[in-house]
Amino acid sequence: MERKTLLFFEDEATEDLEVEQSDERTAYLNGTLKEEVHMYQPNGLEEPGKADHVGRKRRCLYGLKQAGREWNNRLSADSLEKGSSMEMTSLPFQELTGSLLYLSIRTRPDICYAVGKIARKMSNYRLGDFEKGRRILRYLAGTKEKVMRVGGNPMENVKNEETAEKVKYQVTGFSDATWADDEKDRKSTSGTLVMVNESAVAYRSCRQRSVAQSTTEAEYQSLGDMMTTQRWVQELLEETGREIHMPMVAYTDNHSCLRWATTEDSRMSRHV
Repeated sequence: MERKTLLFFEDEATEDLEVEQSDERTAYLNGTLKEEVHMYQPNGLEEPGKADHVGRKRRCLYGLKQAGREWNNRLSADSLEKGSSMEMTSLPFQELTGSLLYLSIRTRPDICYAVGKIARKMSNYRLGDFEKGRRILRYLAGTKEKVMRVGGNPMENVKNEETAEKVKYQVTGFSDATWADDEKDRKSTSGTLVMVNESAVAYRSCRQRSVAQSTTEAEYQSLGDMMTTQRWVQELLEETGREIHMPMVAYTDNHSCLRWATTEDSRMSRHV
């Protein structure tokens, strides 16, 4: 049985609802036939003088191999256009998404992107969005032994006991971005991570505020967001008396973005 059907019956059983089934004899006639299919004229209904002619099918008839598929395609298209006929209020999508957001912010940066994608459907979700949330839950169940490491210093930052030198803090940033992955407004998604020594202290995945005209622009915006967070972490540590290992290091995987960030010629990037 199809997963959607199983999920439907599971939901109905949980809510203690009754399920009714009906059979429409002419349902397949609503499917539009895309292929060119011909048939002999039915016995007794031949057109006078053209008994040797064949007729072209415009609609799916029972017995045609693709009739069921075309009817399902028509039904699915109408459901998507008018909204699913299933009562979505019975699905705890918003509760599920809120719980996943909490996890992604607190201890699971690996699901930030996936959770951010389904969170955009909070006010207009469909059954498919709920299934995506359940898929994230299955991923979490299979990786529950994964943990975030907190503490630890790079070897070059180990405290020098002879000179009683303060332990320095290394602030490292990583940035990445998609390009035009949102099908509606073509905005890109930024992914940023800032680490202090070997601990992840700030991370997020979010849609960019403006439309990037190239992958370089998308990566450049993500790099700028990451360096803003990196600067905030630096100032916070300095206010509490910590010594920062300078210069801070930032990583990105786009060569054009690196050239923009390291050159004084801003003619190509002044509009970003």
